[in-house]
Amino acid sequence: TTFFPSLEFLDFAFSVFWIVFVINAVNFTDVCDGLVGGISTITFLVIGFWVLQFMIFCVLMSGVTAGFLFFNLHKASIFLGDAGSHLLGFLIAALGIFGGNKLHIIDAGVWMSLIAAVPLFELLFLTVVRMQKGKNITHGSPDHFSLRLQKAGFTRLQIVGMACLVTTITTT
Repeated sequence: TTFFPSLEFLDFAFSVFWIVFVINAVNFTDVCDGLVGGISTITFLVIGFWVLQFMIFCVLMSGVTAGFLFFNLHKASIFLGDAGSHLLGFLIAALGIFGGNKLHIIDAGVWMSLIAAVPLFELLFLTVVRMQKGKNITHGSPDHFSLRLQKAGFTRLQIVGMACLVTTITTT
């Protein structure tokens, strides 16, 4: 990427930071059946629409994740696990970098943040809540936003639907 012309090391460092950040955000979001698969399906479709050079790849990834959802929606018989969530997080982060490559740095930052908005919100929300409670931010807890919505009476399918709606709004 060339977000910082003539500062190749800064481009490299930023890219590594962004990829690791989004991978972890997607991994933290993967606590509800169908949640990451649903938002990834939409995200890949939108990236394919906006970044035409990756359209075929993104449509294929969207189809793969949509097919996965058939088995991953409530009551899930298969799960993403770390390997699946890390792969989807990496692809979203990398495609965001490639898609933002031709944009002004501020526009690129907005683009990259919006295509990963739901996972980024989850990661930031969890970090703040766990820090306020004095908990280690890397240890599991029932503080996830989707788990809080389930406690409030929403079904997992409703939560996935809301997350997909938010993803659709933020990415388009």
